[in-house]
Amino acid sequence: MQLSAQPNPDLTYIKKVRALKAAVVISGDGTNEAAYVTAVRKEAKTSDAVNNFCKAAAVEAFKAYFTTKGQQRFGDRVNHFAPKVGVRITGIKIKDLGFRWASCGTSGVLNFHWACMMAPLKIIDYIVVHELCHLHQRNHSDRFWNEVDKVMPDYAERKEWLRKHGASLTL
Repeated sequence: MQLSAQPNPDLTYIKKVRALKAAVVISGDGTNEAAYVTAVRKEAKTSDAVNNFCKAAAVEAFKAYFTTKGQQRFGDRVNHFAPKVGVRITGIKIKDLGFRWASCGTSGVLNFHWACMMAPLKIIDYIVVHELCHLHQRNHSDRFWNEVDKVMPDYAERKEWLRKHGASLTL
């Protein structure tokens, strides 16, 4: 499969700067140098503003996508693991939880960070089981980890993966 070439935004910017420079040079007036510099600065500021806006819009689009898709994926995984853990949940929410991957409310609502969607399914399963087990044990005691171990014997490997690679799951 061959990838189509995408226009390079830096190249587009360079072409605009060259066009501005050519317009100034063509005038042949030595006083236009300041006008050229001002025009280039204005173009650079506009270009930076557009690039920043585009980046912010892209980040928001990805967040919205991961939030929407996360509702389905986490719903499926919770429905799979909840009977194995022996719990019932009242709801699932996908949102920005800051530095936390997930949380569990006393009412049975599970909250998952949208960035979890960038993790492999095996890690998503660990996060789901971890939160479901909190419905039995609201701490990280030995009893809690025994609950996790009953459902997911290799949880320690998954937990370690998340510790090592979790910070890279960002936009």
